[in-house]
Amino acid sequence: MWEGARNAFQDACERQAIACSSLGSPFTARLCRALAEVLVPSSATGSFLLSLTGDFGPSGLSLPLRLCGALHNLVLAGANRKLSSVWPPQGKWEELDDAGFRREIAGALQRNDAAIVRFVRSVPQTNEIRRSAVLLPALYLISARYRGLPIRLLEVGASAGLNLLPDCYFLKAGDAVLGNEESAVRLEPEWRGEQPDSTCPPNIVSRRGCDLKPVDISNEEAQLRLLSYIWPDQPERLALCREAIRTAVELMLPVPEAADAADWLENVLLEPQKDTVKVVQHTIAWQYLPEAARLRGEAAIRKAGEAATWDAPLARIAMEADDTGRDGAAVTLTLWPGGTVYDLGRADFHGRWIDFRLPVQETRIEG
Repeated sequence: MWEGARNAFQDACERQAIACSSLGSPFTARLCRALAEVLVPSSATGSFLLSLTGDFGPSGLSLPLRLCGALHNLVLAGANRKLSSVWPPQGKWEELDDAGFRREIAGALQRNDAAIVRFVRSVPQTNEIRRSAVLLPALYLISARYRGLPIRLLEVGASAGLNLLPDCYFLKAGDAVLGNEESAVRLEPEWRGEQPDSTCPPNIVSRRGCDLKPVDISNEEAQLRLLSYIWPDQPERLALCREAIRTAVELMLPVPEAADAADWLENVLLEPQKDTVKVVQHTIAWQYLPEAARLRGEAAIRKAGEAATWDAPLARIAMEADDTGRDGAAVTLTLWPGGTVYDLGRADFHGRWIDFRLPVQETRIEG
């Protein structure tokens, strides 16, 4: 009965392991491969996960990441001391052979079956802070282009909204420094390519986001869940996310709105504006929208762009995967009036490196 689903799950684990390896997490890659072997269909967790329909892998239901997050949640909550002994950063996972590692993971699944099945019922929710290192230089460019007009920032797929605060973080971009030099959130990616313009800091006067299942980071349980999806052998990402959460709580960042992306864009882009720039941003989110929602979202942005004026302009910052076969994600900036699209280079999906280029006009959106 379970054979087909189990094969699909094992395939998803292998695909996720490959992705984790390429993004610098050998522990999570090893964990995914162990989970492929030890998940028991008769357990509550196995029965639930293997009964789902659809793509089990990283582009769909993300079942391996749900399980990885559930186990990490137990460790972060201090709920499983035995599992913590083989968990990064202090655990001795590298000293175990594959059979011993699988035994430890199987034991954790068995001992915590009820807690794990509760956790994995929800899809993974992440908020990669280092993507703000892509957004901030683009916001400086927007501010310079529109002569310092105040910015109304709008994010699709905002999760907890932590990337609605890029100007509140510190960014070392090659020889340039952007953002808040006093911030505890220190973004220092490997900077390739050209230096960004740092002469016109953005004046962000409102910050709004949407997500199907937004994270309320004023809730400690929600904070822990968000941290659980960060790979445990990357402690610098955990530290950055913790500092960003503290910053957001201190600044009383509004919880993103629970809304379909297309519905939300159609509404917020119709709201009147004068002497402000509306900026729509999204990072590794557009690709996950259903095709119909993407088409409606594109139409809403295009319609708003057609109505844009120099005292009420519109901009769009996008960091998304493409089909060029090149490393990382494409970074583009589109500006209205005019609908001109600028290529700002490429970035690692987790913001580890940014290959930045200053804008050169490439194409104009028609219609």
